[in-house]
Amino acid sequence: MLWQSRLLLHPRYKFAALLPSLFICDFFAPDTGGTVLNLISAPLSLPRAHLDPVISSQDMLAVISLAIRRPLCNEVIAILMDDEQRGIGLLSFDEPSTPASLIHQLIGLCSTTAIASSVVIASVRPRQLWKADDQAQLNFMRQQFTNAGITMREWIVISKGAVRLVQD
Repeated sequence: MLWQSRLLLHPRYKFAALLPSLFICDFFAPDTGGTVLNLISAPLSLPRAHLDPVISSQDMLAVISLAIRRPLCNEVIAILMDDEQRGIGLLSFDEPSTPASLIHQLIGLCSTTAIASSVVIASVRPRQLWKADDQAQLNFMRQQFTNAGITMREWIVISKGAVRLVQD
């Protein structure tokens, strides 16, 4: 299954996909048993920087969609948040040669502001949703952020036609 139900699927949707900052939803009409329309729209709610908390996976994807380059290319996007989970920074990096260099750079950037207390990481991999060492990388990133006093809330991998939440 390419889609992780926790991220974008809603009980009324038959299909949902993240495309160039648009959500395409194929709605299912239970009374007719078929598709009634294809809807293309911007994210329904976008948390405002420094004001609204980034709570759900949908909120995270809406913010991340602002920074994703089109066409998709290998990159890493980070959302920096304060104690109340409000976005205070949106950063985009070319895919690093080693994850450690990126993590140390992010920790350094979080350290420059006294209010950055948590982070969401999104890896954009146009052709590769899964990597064999994803679990090890997740554990490494969580440990490095924890050692620096920063909470790593989520790691999201975005690929062409799929989104996945990397979990323990």
